[in-house]
Amino acid sequence: MSLQSLHSCLNQAITVLEAFNQTLSQENDLLLTTHDDADLYAFTQQKTEFLAELEQQHEACGLALKALGLTHSHEGLVAAAELDAELAPVVQHFVDLAEKAQHQNDQNGIIIQTYLEHNQQALQAVTALMQRSEQVYTAQGKTRSHKPLLTPIKA
Repeated sequence: MSLQSLHSCLNQAITVLEAFNQTLSQENDLLLTTHDDADLYAFTQQKTEFLAELEQQHEACGLALKALGLTHSHEGLVAAAELDAELAPVVQHFVDLAEKAQHQNDQNGIIIQTYLEHNQQALQAVTALMQRSEQVYTAQGKTRSHKPLLTPIKA
């Protein structure tokens, strides 16, 4: 029965991972084009929901592995796959999808980090310019005095 439980929870986790990977791919496409931050927030919400579902499956698979006398780890999954020939391709597919998700999420993180660094540099440049200028121009092209910011702008 525990092999069947493990098989079931892995199949459910695979379904979630496939949807998660699709979301990560869509997020990547969005990050590489002009985008709205609200859209990125929506992807973050979706990813959070997928991670909660994956956590539930992780716990269920852990219980199934424990019932088989195996550790709740990658090695435990490999050992379970050796016990049942039908389980082996399921375990491999699960591992492949998990690795793909990790890679895609890391790539998206690099892009997001690059955007954040760029925005922080732009804000620092604007702050530096504002602190050096004693006068600013209004929309009508007239000058007026300017009080420098007391605290720097943070992203």
